[in-house]
Amino acid sequence: MMITVFTPTYNRKDTLPRLYDSLLRQTSKDFEWLIVDDGSQDNTDEIVQEWVNENKILISYYKKENGGKHRAINMGLKFAKGELFFIVDSDDYLTDNSLEYLINKSSLLTDEIIGIAPRKGYNNSRLVGKEFPTDSFISNHIEKTYKLNLKGDLAEVVKTDILRQFPFPDFQGENFCAESLLWNKLANSNFKFIYDNTLIYICEYLEGGLTANSLKNRRKSASYASLLYKELAESEYLPFKQKVRTYLNYWRFAFFTRRSILGNFRFLNYNFLAFLTFPIGVLLKLNDDRKLK
Repeated sequence: MMITVFTPTYNRKDTLPRLYDSLLRQTSKDFEWLIVDDGSQDNTDEIVQEWVNENKILISYYKKENGGKHRAINMGLKFAKGELFFIVDSDDYLTDNSLEYLINKSSLLTDEIIGIAPRKGYNNSRLVGKEFPTDSFISNHIEKTYKLNLKGDLAEVVKTDILRQFPFPDFQGENFCAESLLWNKLANSNFKFIYDNTLIYICEYLEGGLTANSLKNRRKSASYASLLYKELAESEYLPFKQKVRTYLNYWRFAFFTRRSILGNFRFLNYNFLAFLTFPIGVLLKLNDDRKLK
């Protein structure tokens, strides 16, 4: 089974070589490296062209106007040749047997179990998030995160044909969308993952990266943020306590959409919890204002 290693990148020519080197070391060569350049201005195209000319691995490179990681993912899914789609960020890299492990594990996928989610680490011995209580289990993103309380970024690898059915929406003028919007949609469509403690992905959260600027990004892209929390709040897998927190987070960012206050209530179908959490949501928004000053 072929894997598309997909890398969205923006001004990361200094970190991409580390990822490239890790791909050269892979014990399985049944993959393509698909890069979508989100409008870089640091000559990323030149260094990638050098690698293409080396012809050591299969590389496809596309460049687009800057529009955010989610739009790059949508574009990547159009060009992906692999049966599995693996998002690997441009400032991260893979362990040497990462892709071999995923190909071996892919035999367990079914119509319902559509992905594998092993672990990311800050290094080879320190996981992102706490260790799973069992080495491997089957669940969905919402249940795993909010019922089992197992949090932290994972190295999700998903059937490409399934992901193509769930493109990110396109809100003009907004360039940040959390990937959890996608994982939640898959959960709400009753798709599951194999969660595994195996560490295959080494990551850094660089200054200037999406994670470091999450609050500012969600305010600037409030349509995406409010949609994320609306769909999460409506999930049958979400415990009640988490529903309350989710509505509070909805209100933290809903004020920055183009909708009126009444429109924000309408967006939530005038849900009782929406009215109940509104005053506290206002206070949280004001507290965020204070933090960002």
